[in-house]
Amino acid sequence: MLSTYFQGLLLGAAMILPLGPQNVFVLQQGSRKQYHLMSAFLCTLSDVLLITAGVFGGSALLSQSVWLMALVTWGGVAFLLWYGWGALRTVFTD
Repeated sequence: MLSTYFQGLLLGAAMILPLGPQNVFVLQQGSRKQYHLMSAFLCTLSDVLLITAGVFGGSALLSQSVWLMALVTWGGVAFLLWYGWGALRTVFTD
C-alpha cells in the first residue's frame, strides 16, 4: 500500500515539475497583458493533450518508435534552448 502511494506521489511530481517554463511563460504574458488569455488557453489545451496521451498509452507508442522518441526529445531540447536564449536576451537588454 505504501509503495503504491509513493509511486503515485512520484508520478504526480514528474507531471508537475517539468511544467516550470510553461508556468513562467503564462505568468509573464499575464503580467504584461500580452495575449494572456490566448496563452493560457493554448497551454491548457497542450496540457489536456499531453495528459490524454499519457492516459491512453503515449509512452507505449514512444517506446515502440525510436525516431518518434528522438523527435520528441530533440524537439523539447530545441524549445528549451530557444526559450532560454530569449530569457537571456531579456536579462541583458532590459
